[in-house]
Amino acid sequence: MSPSLFLIDVSAVAYRSYFAFIKNPLVNSRGEETSAIFGFASHTLRLIAECRPSHIAFVKDLPGPTFRRELFAEYKAHRKPMPEPLVSQLPAIDDFVAHSGLQTICLEGYEADDVIGTLALQARAQGLKVYIVSRDKDLMQLVGDSIHLYELGRMNQPSVALGPDGVKEKMGVGPEHIIDLLALMGDASDNIPGVSKVGPKTAQTLLETYGSLAGIYENIDKIDKKALKENLIKDREMAFLSQKLATLDCNLLLPLGISDLRFHSLDVASIRKFLDRWELTSLMKFIPNENSSTDVGNAGGGDGAGIGDGAGEGSDTMIKEKPAGDYRLVATLPELSQLAETLQSHPVLAVDTETSGLNSRKASLVGLCLSVAEGAGWYLPIGHEVGTNLPLNAVIEALSPLLKHPDKQLVFHNAKFDLEILQNHGLLGREDFDGRRIHDTMIAAYLCDPGTRKISLDELALDKFGVEMIPIEELIGKGKNQISFSRVPVDQAAIYGAEDADFTFRLWKIYGEELREKRLDRLYEEMEMALVPVLMEMERRGIRLDIDALQEISTKLKLEIARLEDTIFSLAGSVFNINSPMQLAEILFVRMGLKTGKKTKTGFSTDAAVLQKLEGEHPIISLLLDHRECTKLQNTYVEALPLMADPATQRVHTNYSQVIAATGRLSSLNPNLQNIPIRTELGRSVRKCFTAKSPEYRLLSADYSQIELRLLAHLSGDPALLEAYRKGLDIHARTAAALYGVDENSVTSEMRRNAKVVNFGVLYGMGAHRLAAQLKISRSDAALFISNYFSTYSHVERYLQDMVDKGRKDGYVETLAGRKRYLPDLLTDNRMLKENAERIAANTPIQGSAADLIKIAMIRIHRRLADAKLDCDMLLQVHDELVFEVREEHIEAASKLIREEMEGAMQLAVPLQVDIGFGTNWLEAH
Repeated sequence: MSPSLFLIDVSAVAYRSYFAFIKNPLVNSRGEETSAIFGFASHTLRLIAECRPSHIAFVKDLPGPTFRRELFAEYKAHRKPMPEPLVSQLPAIDDFVAHSGLQTICLEGYEADDVIGTLALQARAQGLKVYIVSRDKDLMQLVGDSIHLYELGRMNQPSVALGPDGVKEKMGVGPEHIIDLLALMGDASDNIPGVSKVGPKTAQTLLETYGSLAGIYENIDKIDKKALKENLIKDREMAFLSQKLATLDCNLLLPLGISDLRFHSLDVASIRKFLDRWELTSLMKFIPNENSSTDVGNAGGGDGAGIGDGAGEGSDTMIKEKPAGDYRLVATLPELSQLAETLQSHPVLAVDTETSGLNSRKASLVGLCLSVAEGAGWYLPIGHEVGTNLPLNAVIEALSPLLKHPDKQLVFHNAKFDLEILQNHGLLGREDFDGRRIHDTMIAAYLCDPGTRKISLDELALDKFGVEMIPIEELIGKGKNQISFSRVPVDQAAIYGAEDADFTFRLWKIYGEELREKRLDRLYEEMEMALVPVLMEMERRGIRLDIDALQEISTKLKLEIARLEDTIFSLAGSVFNINSPMQLAEILFVRMGLKTGKKTKTGFSTDAAVLQKLEGEHPIISLLLDHRECTKLQNTYVEALPLMADPATQRVHTNYSQVIAATGRLSSLNPNLQNIPIRTELGRSVRKCFTAKSPEYRLLSADYSQIELRLLAHLSGDPALLEAYRKGLDIHARTAAALYGVDENSVTSEMRRNAKVVNFGVLYGMGAHRLAAQLKISRSDAALFISNYFSTYSHVERYLQDMVDKGRKDGYVETLAGRKRYLPDLLTDNRMLKENAERIAANTPIQGSAADLIKIAMIRIHRRLADAKLDCDMLLQVHDELVFEVREEHIEAASKLIREEMEGAMQLAVPLQVDIGFGTNWLEAH
């Protein structure tokens, strides 16, 4: 391997890392999004481990204007703002860069691309090969025999080193013409204007014909197309300005030279500390032990393959390495018969399915994976497109009696998915989903540590056993090149699938014991596992969507968004990009002179919290908030929901996860039906589009009333709260009277609304500062409200503090049903983390008990409805509400049954109250 310099464009890698997880963002146990942090750290560590560079550096932009902005004031002015979740991760990425032990180079007044260009040419002159880790097309002008744009391959995908031929294939011209190409066609991402109506194809043709931008204008009279010629003449000045903007300045005087960038070692201790802080321990495998040498300063040292000799081409994949156990392919009927006999004597059977897709209602079974002992596993091919398969009927005949046997404990990882697949293919029936013999290591892992997000089989195998399992991407790829598992060769699928079953078995040995040790086994069996078949049926049923009505709402929303924009532009005095935080901040805080909110690295924040604090300062603020709600409604629900509906039934099928929210709350996914905004009439009208399946049916909504406040009364034993709920008093009016020092009969609607904010805010640890902002009152008045609240409900303050003290003493707090939330940050020296943990400790027993309550109710209602033979089906769970579809003549009986089970799900010191309504659609029923 020749001496090589890798230049990592920090911004480019951060952006790519963030958007790689845009559909499924990574979040750690503190609730912090870590997608970009994980991707950036992973990319850097993998690059060093796999490419073993002799020289390496990070290159960054600095805030502030550059010489290009002086040339052209609109340069990059229209660029979309960096997403707020990415902005929030930049400090951590900077922290990683700072503590990596690698050099970072930037220069005030110049962009990272100029710094990269200067370093690349210097390194080339010294005989180094240069690999620029970026996709930026501006950088293609640098590409040559010794300079490449480099893209690290994903898993078993080959890495790409883009050379001159690659640039020509991608852009239609070679590197030597990139600057002139951008000068002609412009660059929307940087707001380089180019020439009007000249696109890539026209620009390529012009350059092929006349050789350069100068050559084009020297031969302008030879251009036959009248409109093209006129545009070139009209925009001549803009074309040459664009050429200047696109040209990198590669003659900078930099603070460091190439010799300063020699790679000696990583700061292993700092990186390990960083990865541990952000809960990215899966990346530890890419860094050496602190005692081992990381010196790769001698080019070609070590046994790692370099760019020049096929690095990243996937020639050595994990599939070819020694498996983690004795994994066997069951490919013949005699082997199947022998396996069935072997499995008979084992009480615990781990099961995993490999399928053609992730939609459990529609996916076909490709393979069945089984294990009954640590290090053992079998794979049964059933639906592979290439290779030998076992007949499904033969598998059902051999294994279904075994799977259905009441004494056989079945263990899955994500049981809800696998059970539906097995049911759809005749291997199990609905009557077999007994929570006492069906186990789920994913749910068990979540219950034992609800604060972690590391609950995938791969992550748990690495965490518990130090084994890196075969990534699915090694078999099916990623992105546009991804294939169905049915196309994976049977021999490779066998090792992968058997390994899944093996580690599911191994994990159950750990978690079965841990559940008992932590006294979580009853909660696990009687609540979480008992809930699995309930959720399966709800997901399978779905709920009908009136697509025509949604399209009408879409039309109204477009008109409303346009009206809001016109009014906003009128108040602002100019047209601007409302969705650009930078442009919006300029309008609000510079031109209009409103008080500024929090400042981010890119300028003043315009997020929802800031705008809400400014509401009332100027009419434009409420319009901006309405605009955001309307656009969110349009993009997230009105346009997206019809695409998710089953074309045959017009029903949408949400998925419920039991393992996301640390409080125990269920999460609704794909689509999320728990966050439909109802602040505006248009938002509420979306609920109107969820309807009963036919005129003979109605939707029935059953909603717990003030459940968290009732739980607070029970848990705190506060006399005033207990009295209010036992006598059926208006708790918000009573609180308002105490806060304002007036008689209850004198309480106004505004007083009551403010008291409601205080009642619920106390549960979430709301302080005077936040309360003042929300109620738009002085901080001293807010502090007085809180003081008056605790004077009235004196036991509440003591209870909340008791929970914090208990959490600090025991290491956890728990719900009425025994669900535990572990809070190590209660003992940290970090004030911000400690205060957050204290809020969680105070709130979790309340919010978590509410989650447990509705789960108990769902299980009981599910069982009673089956026995009662009522034509009534549970469809949705949304926070404290359950939605049912019921035949009209059964509404009275169903309402009685549902109310009994919901109000009787827990015995509290105050009565539970359920509000029930029904109608032809969800809005009408609520």
